[in-house]
Amino acid sequence: MPDDYRVSVTAQKDPINRKITVTFNGGKGQENVLQMTAKVTRSDGTTEEKTITKPSGSTIRTGDTLEFAGTATQDRVEVWVTMDRALSPTGPSPDGERVFKVYDVLLPPK
Repeated sequence: MPDDYRVSVTAQKDPINRKITVTFNGGKGQENVLQMTAKVTRSDGTTEEKTITKPSGSTIRTGDTLEFAGTATQDRVEVWVTMDRALSPTGPSPDGERVFKVYDVLLPPK
């Protein structure tokens, strides 16, 4: 993903209720994000996927979140964004990608 289109996402697990919160932190490419999809793979092998879609005439906002049930052990969080145009490493390109993995982390046991 070109630097001018980068966005930031973070995930945290609550140590008491084990809820996983995935937060969209914005970035230079925020205006170009059509949707953000997060997938949680729990330590027991179950998976769950949720998506935030850009509202008509607006953007996905900094601070928008998705929430998942986590486990007491390690859980994996992966996040992809779908952009409004195809991009190559140097910028917009008809042969480029539209979906980018922007986050992949193992959340430790809590």
